Amino acid sequence: MMNKITFTGNRKYNGNTVSGYYLCLHQTDDTDLHIIVDEHGEYHPVDPETLTNDAVKTKKERL
Repeated sequence: MMNKITFTGNRKYNGNTVSGYYLCLHQTDDTDLHIIVDEHGEYHPVDPETLTNDAVKTKKERL
């Protein structure tokens, strides 16, 4: 059985929190685009400084 690993971060355009799958796209101009794809399949650019791994957070909460 595979574990579902999701991330949480703040959207760049409004600061609201979003959770889902995380993607980092490396662009030709040496910048990275950090994206979270939510449960509806919509993508949201996020601030990489705000990213947290929900699996790690959940594990810490259990300890």
